Amino acid sequence: MRLEEVPTPEPGPGEVLIEVAAVSVNRTLDCIVRSGKYPRPVKLPHILGVDPVGTVVLLGKGVTSRKLGDRVAVSLHLGKPGAPLNLLGIDCWGGYAKYVKLPVKNTYLLPPALDFHTATVVARHAPLAHNMLHEKVKLQSDE
Repeated sequence: MRLEEVPTPEPGPGEVLIEVAAVSVNRTLDCIVRSGKYPRPVKLPHILGVDPVGTVVLLGKGVTSRKLGDRVAVSLHLGKPGAPLNLLGIDCWGGYAKYVKLPVKNTYLLPPALDFHTATVVARHAPLAHNMLHEKVKLQSDE
């Protein structure tokens, strides 16, 4: 890894530009890709970072569901169900950068009281925990 200056991404239609405030180091998707042992190669140069959170600083054409200054988390999977994977930080440049652009549909507003460092961890692991409790364990509302 090395620190480099790259052009600031420009959001296209339906995309937002986020100024990254925090990003986790994901063992599977950041560390294994960096080691060169991930099953799918990445095209270099590449920016890792699957779990960024930050502030919306630019809106692409047609974006109405977010506004400048919104604090957001992002989803890792940018593809459509059933389509080939399109993972942030794997198939496209990720959040180990000052700015990251992505489809607005893959952003989620953060509660005001949630700080960015906590948000990056919660955004990555809460959906997995939720899925495991509902799909694997079949947890019921009274349990």
